[in-house]
Amino acid sequence: MLQMDVVIEVVSLIDSDHELSARLELQAQCWMRLRHPHIVPLYHFGRTGQTFYYVMPLLTGGDLRSWKRPADENKVRALLADLLDALNTVCTVGVLHRTIKPERVLFDRYICVQLTGFTLIDRASNTEADDL
Repeated sequence: MLQMDVVIEVVSLIDSDHELSARLELQAQCWMRLRHPHIVPLYHFGRTGQTFYYVMPLLTGGDLRSWKRPADENKVRALLADLLDALNTVCTVGVLHRTIKPERVLFDRYICVQLTGFTLIDRASNTEADDL
């Protein structure tokens, strides 16, 4: 068994909200298809009773809010190139990132950028679901 530190994100469900449960599962399945060095990997997801959960790596490098300002121009360019490459991958599987904000731009212990916080798009109805 691999020994690694993980984060378990928990979403409490209301008994009668089968639509939310199905949407969370579909979003997690889409997230698991996202393979990119700058996208937070989803290791596992599931449901226990009225609780839906996601298992992902523990990223200890903080988020974009922790960057010193003003940031070095070359560092910002490299960050943007990595994020745009990740977003391109996200778009190829029918997922949208509608709210990029500092809290969703995370860093691992090597200060490698990792993007999280995705929204599933229903292409038929062009509607958005909740963030992952």
